[in-house]
Amino acid sequence: MDKLAPAITPPRGIGDNQPSNQEVLDWVQEVVQLCQPENVFWCDGSEKENAYLLEEA
Repeated sequence: MDKLAPAITPPRGIGDNQPSNQEVLDWVQEVVQLCQPENVFWCDGSEKENAYLLEEA
């Protein structure tokens, strides 16, 4: 597994808009504990986010 993509570190304000649904937040926390990712990217579907992700790809 040495070909894994590095974790991205987006600029402030992109990828950090958490949902308000507590059930979603609880589920994501369970998955984070299980998988232990370096970070969690919260997609909001904005044009700014889209441009950033396309640039990173």
